[in-house]
Amino acid sequence: MQKNSIDYLLLSGSKTLSSFATSHIDTEVILGFVLNRSKTFLYTHPHHTVTKSQEERFFQLIKKRQTKIPIAYITGKKEFYGRDFFVNKNTLIPRPETEELVDEVLEFLQVYNMGKTSVADIGTGSGCIATTIKKENPKLILYASDISDKAVEAAKKNAKNLNAKIILKKGDLLTPLKKIKINIIVANLPYISADHMKSLKNTPVSFEPKKALSGGKDGLNLYKKLFFQIKKYKQNPNAIFCEIEPVQKSGFTRYAKKYLPGYNLIFKKDLAGNLRFAKISR
Repeated sequence: MQKNSIDYLLLSGSKTLSSFATSHIDTEVILGFVLNRSKTFLYTHPHHTVTKSQEERFFQLIKKRQTKIPIAYITGKKEFYGRDFFVNKNTLIPRPETEELVDEVLEFLQVYNMGKTSVADIGTGSGCIATTIKKENPKLILYASDISDKAVEAAKKNAKNLNAKIILKKGDLLTPLKKIKINIIVANLPYISADHMKSLKNTPVSFEPKKALSGGKDGLNLYKKLFFQIKKYKQNPNAIFCEIEPVQKSGFTRYAKKYLPGYNLIFKKDLAGNLRFAKISR
């Protein structure tokens, strides 16, 4: 086995990252990223010789991964709904369960034909939700907002890269869209409680922006604020879709009933069997 071959680097990288449960996958992703090659290529060309600079770059990134930096921040991308999205330290890394949130919205749109429909993704981050919904249903009018300038920049980059026409606004939740009629609101807002945030220290999640994770004492500060804004700005969306933690069901219900009387509230579980999604509709 040659030291500058693909099979050697895969073996060496996996050994270096042996303390990680995902050592083999991480090594594959990093080597594929460095060589700009697919996983299939790596395993069908095990004796392929890499250049000295590629080898050095590979081991540099393996060392980065040893410090628990998420793979997505190392490669600058994360797959979501079958598409690659640009991510960096200013954006939350898209989660698989959030793909299910998108499914809920798309399913609702199939059942309820509302004609010229506007959808707003509140707290868009990387823009993965808004961009995906637009790509899956091009006829929709898609708005997205985020309070972070850098997150808005990332969302714009993703929308451009994936050729998705999205109207992006910088501002506090629904505020920059308050004069626009919105039919459907989607919100995957920061919902991790204060106690849970403490337990995330020294984990890969700790590398992600705190503002994109922390939802205050009970994790529902921003949802409470969003519901208040919906009422304040006299928005009457047909439906609101949110992602939460299982333990937040009662608190979420309390805020929804307080600020959105007259709406029906339904909770749904994710594929792992955990209560994860809330649909508020009328």
